[in-house]
Amino acid sequence: AGTLEKRLAPPLFICTRGAGAACESRFGLGRTAQVGYRFKRAHLPQWEAIETNVRALISGFRAAARTSDN
Repeated sequence: AGTLEKRLAPPLFICTRGAGAACESRFGLGRTAQVGYRFKRAHLPQWEAIETNVRALISGFRAAARTSDN
């Protein structure tokens, strides 16, 4: 979804500091939806695995929804 340039752009993370520090990111899902997710700042070095797992989870939801429609 979106232009090739947007799809290839690196993700943007907004992170807080201090006790309970967290990072937040989001990505487009189709033309009209967005997925947002948060994780503890301590896990920022693993952002690629987190992003991959979130995308896989959403993909699984979408596949399950297609299956239940039949």
